[in-house]
Amino acid sequence: MDAWRITFARHAPDGRRAFSGEGARLYGGRWNSKGVTVAYASATLSLAALELLTHAEQRFLADAPLAACRATWPDDLEVETAPASVYVRGWRQSPAPAALAAFGDRWVAERRTAVLLVRSAVIPAEQNVLLNPAHPDAARLAYGAPEPFSFDPRLVR
Repeated sequence: MDAWRITFARHAPDGRRAFSGEGARLYGGRWNSKGVTVAYASATLSLAALELLTHAEQRFLADAPLAACRATWPDDLEVETAPASVYVRGWRQSPAPAALAAFGDRWVAERRTAVLLVRSAVIPAEQNVLLNPAHPDAARLAYGAPEPFSFDPRLVR
């Protein structure tokens, strides 16, 4: 399986660093608290683009140098999928219910897997991918070279 992340090119001098989880550690996110290192990605490049459009200020996306980065892992790598019980009432809201970050924090602390699949709050039928760079199996992930990425100008007016 692949995981895609689109980020500002300056944050992706190579594929591995694009998935460092540093931004999520500094600021927290839907699935982690501040101080917990998790890399956020999406199962498809198109969902990664939509997630970025949702979360970033569009004025920064029009001319910013962006990079599309891909992580892959072997089929035999254990992957956890968040159970339906995690998606509490209001899970798609922003800010997200604290229960989601608590679940992600436990997943990291317990070192259950290097990869966690979660529903996208933007399109719940699709999946986002959380990567735990500190998990021993994270060494089995492969990272492609960052590729230049730009949005169609109609999307970032």
